[in-house]
Amino acid sequence: MRKKKLRLLALGAVILLTAVVPAGYFHVDVQGKTTVNTAASEKYSLVWSDDFSGNTLDTSKWNYEVHKPGWVNNELQSYTKSSDNVYVKDGNLVIQPVKAKDAVTGNITYSSGRINTREKADFKYGKIEVRAKLPKGQGIWPAIWMMPTREDLYGGWPKCGELDIMELLGNDPAKVYQTLHYSKTGTDVQSQGTKSLSTGDFSDAYHVFSMEWEPGKINFYVDGTLTKSESKWYTSTDGVGTITYPAPFDQEFYMILNVAVGGNWPGNPDATTDFAKAKMLVDYVKVYQKPSYNENVVLKEAEVTLREPDAAGNYIINSDFSKAEAMDDTDSWFLKTQSGGDAAASIAENAMTVTIKNEGTVDYAVQAMQAGIPLSKGGKYRITYDAKAAADRTMIVRLDGPDLNYTKYIEDQTVNLTTDYKTYTYDFTMNADTDENSRLEFNLGAQKSGNPTAAVQFKNVRLVKTGQLDVAKPAKTSLPDGNYIYNGTFDQGTNRLAYWNINGNKVNAKISVTNTDYVRSLKVQVPSASKKSEDVIVAQSGLALQAGASYVLTFDARTEKAKEIQAAVAGKTFTAKLSAQTKHYKFKLTTASDLKVNTAALKFLLGKEGTVYLDNVRIEKVTVSGTEMVQNGSFSEGLKNWSPYVDSSAAATYKAENGKLTFAITNTGSQNWHIQLKQSGLLFEKGKTYQVKATFKSSVDRKVELALMGNASKDYAYYGGEGITLTADKEYNYTGTFTMNGENDPAGDLVFSFGKIGDAATPAGIIELTGVSIVEITK
Repeated sequence: MRKKKLRLLALGAVILLTAVVPAGYFHVDVQGKTTVNTAASEKYSLVWSDDFSGNTLDTSKWNYEVHKPGWVNNELQSYTKSSDNVYVKDGNLVIQPVKAKDAVTGNITYSSGRINTREKADFKYGKIEVRAKLPKGQGIWPAIWMMPTREDLYGGWPKCGELDIMELLGNDPAKVYQTLHYSKTGTDVQSQGTKSLSTGDFSDAYHVFSMEWEPGKINFYVDGTLTKSESKWYTSTDGVGTITYPAPFDQEFYMILNVAVGGNWPGNPDATTDFAKAKMLVDYVKVYQKPSYNENVVLKEAEVTLREPDAAGNYIINSDFSKAEAMDDTDSWFLKTQSGGDAAASIAENAMTVTIKNEGTVDYAVQAMQAGIPLSKGGKYRITYDAKAAADRTMIVRLDGPDLNYTKYIEDQTVNLTTDYKTYTYDFTMNADTDENSRLEFNLGAQKSGNPTAAVQFKNVRLVKTGQLDVAKPAKTSLPDGNYIYNGTFDQGTNRLAYWNINGNKVNAKISVTNTDYVRSLKVQVPSASKKSEDVIVAQSGLALQAGASYVLTFDARTEKAKEIQAAVAGKTFTAKLSAQTKHYKFKLTTASDLKVNTAALKFLLGKEGTVYLDNVRIEKVTVSGTEMVQNGSFSEGLKNWSPYVDSSAAATYKAENGKLTFAITNTGSQNWHIQLKQSGLLFEKGKTYQVKATFKSSVDRKVELALMGNASKDYAYYGGEGITLTADKEYNYTGTFTMNGENDPAGDLVFSFGKIGDAATPAGIIELTGVSIVEITK
């Protein structure tokens, strides 16, 4: 029998209280060591814990994760259920990496343990404490961390968020890292605190690693000492915009404990790694929560004061190199080497010279740069400089934000240097948010050219502002997903009502957005005093609809008792008959020939007694300029033009009949591509926009992926696509758009992936697919 998972939400209601923690509470471990419990407070109550007092792992609380080597981060270990890797002993959970030699091949292999609480104990807000003794050794990477239970709610990693309560690199065992991960664009953004011991290291004794997680603030601690406090983060959903704060950290997360071997960050083990010292001992895991949490929090944007340029409008300090500098600090110009780079720099005779002994392995292995450069959103700028080299060579010029995970503000510029000074110029617009600390980099490390160690000289470096765009209220356009309605899913802005206006509320209707089980819908409660539809109007104006064009308005709606509502857009009015069951409504319209752009509005007339729920509001242009690209998209001709694939590590059968393709999956394999369906030979043209449609049905709750790609000759280039969440036994009509930003591909692929999606296990089951279509559209 499947056990019901423990859900700890704390959303304005009293949660389960298993033990009230009095002030001055102490924990005494089995070795007799006493430590102050940093969660000791009358505000908190203990709601979940494991002190590992038994003889085996309590599988009512924990799941084993099993993965092959290289699953993530290029790590070397396999994660197993073996008691060699995960066991309970002397009141501790022990996670033990093991190094072995394959008896057949003679190759060295590594195994380790990774466990989690997903679907058994998922937490939203609280105080999480873990007391542990950590491993050490080159290539050893222990972690105590959390991931969202519904990773697809805001998109895949890092948009979904990640909470790292403790990470340690085994080659530096006296230092731990505590980190938030989040993102708007898919580029990982980190907010990190660290703690270094003055004597000894974290393998010598037990330490308490903890996190206080509130709706508007997250604090990290080591042994009760605050290491990092953060209240600014964000996330967005592809194509629609930034989700209401405190997303993504406003959802359930589960606990993960593991010890990795090797990988991108710690590097691989070497001859010094002692695997006997590589085990992590966990004394306890405790979760405390308050009786309730107020999620009515607003992200407070810090005021940014941008420094002024010099009298000539130049933001570069010592731009003419008239002042000698040691270049060993970040006040002005400085030199940085890494990844094998070896260089020296000097300033003399109005020039900066960089001499290079070793170019290293990456372009940023040798960097001459200046930080602290202010850039305002919408600002137009020009970079100019004179440069030459001792021999013909290249360099990479980069402008980025080191405080914002090195977000690039211009495309990397590959510059061809010669032995004579030349003036180089680059104009750009700052499209990102204002940054008072951007950084100009001359990257002189490994290049794809000759003479990579040739010395380089610079003169007259300037960065000046040439103009400013009005970015206060940009006019609406269509969103990247083709929708002309902003925030049609009611999950953005203050009270999740960004872009929507209450144009009329004559009867004091209650207007809000639901947030039960992360379902965000507009909720309008109209009292009995209302007798007219126009008593309550919710509207969005400034739509970018064009004159004489055809559109489709769609939305989902229901009511607690039968009721009619009206939707009016660009002079057209439609009536929707609502019932207690959520229905999908669709209305076609053609705008007037004299309509001016950004003057159209959509109005929902919601008056007359009753409660209305409204969601997924869309207006899409329906002009089709191309012919159908997919052949046999209805599978009426069986599998003609389609190529199914089932990897040997997966198990599935497939058939195409009665106008649909069916995959019966018994084992998804360990990668998304282990079960795939592909159609090849599609023409994707640069700059053109395509509409993709497909109808899915799954016997289980799961996610599938759709991608438009190049074939092997294009090195499987990714052109667009997304993950699609399916609900068991419900038909899902997918529509998406993508613009081809790459070069023309006359033989592109449409690929459906039905294997394992994401980090969590993907259930077996039956998937049906039909109605596959790709057409070029005009926006």
